[in-house]
Amino acid sequence: LEGAALPVRGGVVLDVMQLRQMELRKDDLVVVCGPGWFKVEVNNMLEKDGLLFGPDPSSNPSVGGMAATSGSGLSTLKYGTSRENLVSL
Repeated sequence: LEGAALPVRGGVVLDVMQLRQMELRKDDLVVVCGPGWFKVEVNNMLEKDGLLFGPDPSSNPSVGGMAATSGSGLSTLKYGTSRENLVSL
């Protein structure tokens, strides 16, 4: 079970779901995108070029959520976890 952030001891929680820029660098097999994109949206964009973001959590998490929790799923053995597919933040 994974959940949202809750600053019970003070602090700040940033909602970054509006950060939704995306750029496909097909020659490098890299997608530069903000954390507000959902997995299905990314794969729909990649599918047009015959590409796939392999990690497959059973839900439809955001890119930021997958990066934060190293989301994985049934395809982990083939494609690795989200963290293993992340180049940079």
